[in-house]
Amino acid sequence: MNDINPLVYTTKFEEKVECKTCDDERLVLMEDADRIAKELGYKYSPTAMYVCIIRGSDDIIYDKLNICNVCIFVEDSPINYGEIEPTSYDGDCDECCLDSRFYVGA
Repeated sequence: MNDINPLVYTTKFEEKVECKTCDDERLVLMEDADRIAKELGYKYSPTAMYVCIIRGSDDIIYDKLNICNVCIFVEDSPINYGEIEPTSYDGDCDECCLDSRFYVGA
């Protein structure tokens, strides 16, 4: 059996967290994203997924995506994702193709 070397990850809030796997790091990123979303006034999503609706100036829906909180709040800015609402969708993210909170570390 191979030993996994622990990684030390520094959150956006300058906290150091020891991660033994990539899933650990993703959970830390999701927690960062939860805190950023709360600071910006967005609702909490238990799945860490949000439905994002992008409309044109004519109010026609151009795109409807399921995006994880990491992509929206850590890797990018919510202003780029249109209307953002929490969703019970628990599949993978349309942006990064990684799992929702329920499947990370499962």
